Amino acid sequence: MVCGGDRFLCESSKTLVKKREISLYGGEETFLTPEEVIDERDAEDAVKRAKKTYYLCEKFISGIERKAE
Repeated sequence: MVCGGDRFLCESSKTLVKKREISLYGGEETFLTPEEVIDERDAEDAVKRAKKTYYLCEKFISGIERKAE
């Protein structure tokens, strides 16, 4: 991938998968709402990771397109 981007994508995937269900349904066992479990910092981190993922994918695709020319 691009300059360690594969490590970032792997780490982000693992991090976000752990938070996905709880962000949708909350802590069902402890009767917590998603808002009580996931805070603004978690949301900001998810957005930051999404933006970097988009950037890395654009860079990767551009590299493939240049090689195909």
